[in-house]
Amino acid sequence: MGMGITTYAGTGTDTLAKTDAALLHGVADLLAPVAEPDSVTRDLMRIDRRFGTVVREGPWIVSRRIEVRLTAGNVRLDFTEAVIDVDTVHLDVDLGLGSELTLVVQPGIKVVAEDLDARLGDFDVRAQSDGATPTFLRVEVSGRLHGGGDLVVRRPRRNFDQWMRPNRAS
Repeated sequence: MGMGITTYAGTGTDTLAKTDAALLHGVADLLAPVAEPDSVTRDLMRIDRRFGTVVREGPWIVSRRIEVRLTAGNVRLDFTEAVIDVDTVHLDVDLGLGSELTLVVQPGIKVVAEDLDARLGDFDVRAQSDGATPTFLRVEVSGRLHGGGDLVVRRPRRNFDQWMRPNRAS
């Protein structure tokens, strides 16, 4: 053990891991995802993070209610490929010192923050509704931004080709 080699119990045999990455790869199936909803918590997804990053992207299931408690970390919820079978999501936030919550939305997703206390934090909506696309999801944000916590709502990033030819269908 003193030579930088870590052992861990695998599936019946002991295996050696020379790096932390190898160790994490070996125990990845043992670690539960931080905020993945299951059939029991389908109505609620809870993210409580200190000093870290949580990303939900790709085909993740959107719950009716999402709670985010964050201090000195980042959370990105990408709704562009998410499985959405609800019409309203209640997002309750408590963003503390040095934290940022980013919502990546597509046209048809409307984010409203009528009950948000932003004392020393910023609420920045970079994704404005075009008015032509009907709203299929409403995200109602409530809670507080304090100590420099920021909430950002933006569109997905574009690659270079999309940037140079914005009217071209992908």
